[in-house]
Amino acid sequence: MDYKTSLDSPAKVLTWGCCALFGMLSLYQLYTYSRSPRETVDAVAAVVQIAIFAGIVLVTWLYSTQGYSVRDGALVIHRPWKPVKIPLSEIRSVQLVSPQDTFSGLRVLGVGGLFGYYGTFFLPRLGGFVRFYLRNRENPILLETTGGRLLVSPDSSGLVWDIQGGGWKR
Repeated sequence: MDYKTSLDSPAKVLTWGCCALFGMLSLYQLYTYSRSPRETVDAVAAVVQIAIFAGIVLVTWLYSTQGYSVRDGALVIHRPWKPVKIPLSEIRSVQLVSPQDTFSGLRVLGVGGLFGYYGTFFLPRLGGFVRFYLRNRENPILLETTGGRLLVSPDSSGLVWDIQGGGWKR
């Protein structure tokens, strides 16, 4: 079964704001260079800055969570590049957690709003390091797996029942 996940308001604002800011800065680079072309180094600098802006947006989108599904004995976290597959046999526990507990820690290596919330975070309330695959702060579900803890956030909490009913009994 497939489960949608949608961006919450802070993630939407940050995503649209960053894309608009990067777009305006790129247009400004093109505008200023076209008004007074100087040397080759100026053109290269403008191209490098635009490439960095485009690269940030592209890479964050490629790793962002687009949805979840339970298929063929595995939880699949859909992303534009490299979906994550977690066999149901590796899931030890599933529980709904409070949204306040999910954002009361430190970002170790992750994205905090641009196309969602994903990466590795340190959350003492949830027992240490947690991998985020979230697009919103509602309905966070903590999964304890043999590989560590991870958080998902489908729009409906039916994913818990689908995981538990899919042959997972402990």
